[in-house]
Amino acid sequence: MPGFETPVYPIYNINFQSRNLYQDTYVVFDQHYINPISNNGLNSYNYETIGDTLIENRKINIIGFAPPIETSISTLSGTLYIDQETKAIAKAHYNIYKDLRVETKHDFVYDSLHHLWYCSYSELFIKKTNNIKEIELFGGRFEVGTRKQKDIDSETDELYLIMKRYQKTLKLTARLILVKKEFPLKSQKPPLINHSIIGTPIAMKNLLQLKNSLTSCS
Repeated sequence: MPGFETPVYPIYNINFQSRNLYQDTYVVFDQHYINPISNNGLNSYNYETIGDTLIENRKINIIGFAPPIETSISTLSGTLYIDQETKAIAKAHYNIYKDLRVETKHDFVYDSLHHLWYCSYSELFIKKTNNIKEIELFGGRFEVGTRKQKDIDSETDELYLIMKRYQKTLKLTARLILVKKEFPLKSQKPPLINHSIIGTPIAMKNLLQLKNSLTSCS
């Protein structure tokens, strides 16, 4: 940014966090990660049925996911809350534990008139890990040191960032078209799913229905 003796890095064009959870990739600080409900996701993650719950009086399946092994590819771990009837996302938690500890959260509200879940709240939490001295944010590199206890209290000797976004007014302004994603069954590689963890065929059916019945989210 011109006019400053020391460069100021513009951040207004950075995609801090994905708003649409139904795209092929999930974005955090312009970094793209494999979406667990994308075609590549079924080949990149192991899935676990954690249990059931109720959100807004609707039955929800809780599905955990994580890459089978630590790899260099852009993968996530986390938990998806899936509406048993519509197979839409009702809540999502994504985690990235690498040079930075990144945790994201998405909450949804249900529109009973149109039978759709709408994003109502999202949160992004970033904290540096203890094993790095330098991090990169906003296109610039920052050196991170540790101050002595006598100089500063340990509770304040942390570097973290929290971003929150609220969507308080939800209004349907156009007719929504439900999108069903298809993928070729013949060329589809078997997903890396631990069948002993998934358990019953019903749980497997729910997971496949989740993939094949994606609903567009606004």
